[in-house]
Amino acid sequence: MTLPAPVAPLKDTNELREEIIAAARFWTERDLTIGTWGNISVRIEEGLLVTPSAMDYATLVPDDLVVVSWEGVRIKGHRLASSETQTHRLLLLARPDMVASVHAHAPYACICSSAHRTIPVVMEDMAQSLGGEVRCSVYVAGGRHMELAEAAVAALGHHSQAVLLANHGPFVLGA
Repeated sequence: MTLPAPVAPLKDTNELREEIIAAARFWTERDLTIGTWGNISVRIEEGLLVTPSAMDYATLVPDDLVVVSWEGVRIKGHRLASSETQTHRLLLLARPDMVASVHAHAPYACICSSAHRTIPVVMEDMAQSLGGEVRCSVYVAGGRHMELAEAAVAALGHHSQAVLLANHGPFVLGA
């Protein structure tokens, strides 16, 4: 099996930070996540640029985003990085061909994740945009961030761009 080619990381610019904030506001305005329960990360030269933990997206400014190294250490920023940073980090390390990771608590996806079942390919568009079926990870109790990250990577596989975290919600990757 041939693995996809790695992508070049993006530069950490104010424009990139504004795009991340706009994306977070977009999904909350459309009820695609609940409150501050979603987060976004982007592969940058230093590691990951991640949304902060428990902040209202309507109040975010570019300086609120956090830079985390590939080893999982905050290297820039005054906020606490998302509690799901380890999952973003391990998913992007497992998929070097992806540049961004989005995690939401979209109500319908959360319902699906509670069933602990794979979402099969139901339309060709799904196969093309997500790389195939969306597998569900094993359940990991809250607060076990590294175990959750490892379960997400195990369920993702080499070509899929989405995974459900059991009883938690989806992570979706993009190039």
